[in-house]
Amino acid sequence: KGGSNTITYEENSNGAGDRVATVTCPADTSTDQFSLSTSSNAGATATCTKESGKFEPAFLGFCQVKSGATSDGAGQLWNLQTLGFEVCSDASTGDYTKANMLATLTKDDDTCGFYPKVPCLKDSTCTLDTDNTGCSYEASTTTLTIFYQINYKTTQFKVSDRNAMYKIPSGEVVQFWGCNAQSKRDLALNAAFLKQLQDSNSTVIIQPNQPANTDTDTSSDTSSDTSGPGFKILQIVGAAAVAGVVFSAFGLAIFVYYKSV
Repeated sequence: KGGSNTITYEENSNGAGDRVATVTCPADTSTDQFSLSTSSNAGATATCTKESGKFEPAFLGFCQVKSGATSDGAGQLWNLQTLGFEVCSDASTGDYTKANMLATLTKDDDTCGFYPKVPCLKDSTCTLDTDNTGCSYEASTTTLTIFYQINYKTTQFKVSDRNAMYKIPSGEVVQFWGCNAQSKRDLALNAAFLKQLQDSNSTVIIQPNQPANTDTDTSSDTSSDTSGPGFKILQIVGAAAVAGVVFSAFGLAIFVYYKSV
């Protein structure tokens, strides 16, 4: 991918007529990085002498490719079982309709939506993919999902760098209430939402599992943060749990998940 390795044969400078084979990896590109992998029987070079008539070591090393990431995504799941109204559903009204929620979540704002929470959006090292950002509501479980995807302005090769750029820091919650109130009903709904959060007196302790961050560990830097496509919930919390954002007094709980892109 991104090029092929090159093998050259040259006469050894020792004047004995030996031949030396050398493998060279392709130059790095904006999307791929290459490195030579060698072992005891596969080297960067192999020499064939007149006496032996064979190359030693017997094999040449091979070029490994590390493909960078161009995008990542994540989200938060909210259990709104005691709120009394639906958010981001066909039955929602005011600030909480799907259209208004999308506008809130994708607006470049200092308080509401993803912009003030996602590090790379804050420092403009990525852009928000609005086609893959939004919300959904499941009435049977009173669960609200808000999700986002970002596109890096430059390809990222290290998981540790990606984590620092696209993941919302632990303990921070994306605000989508009290952002665009224009009527008394909107203000009332926002006040009800905020009262539930305040009365819960909860401690924000989102602490998602982290992938390996060793920069020299090829497997950790090239692998995705999650196994398989789509969404993977890394934590499930309840009133008695000590992970996630738990609003036990009113049954409000926030979960966090990450997705592979």
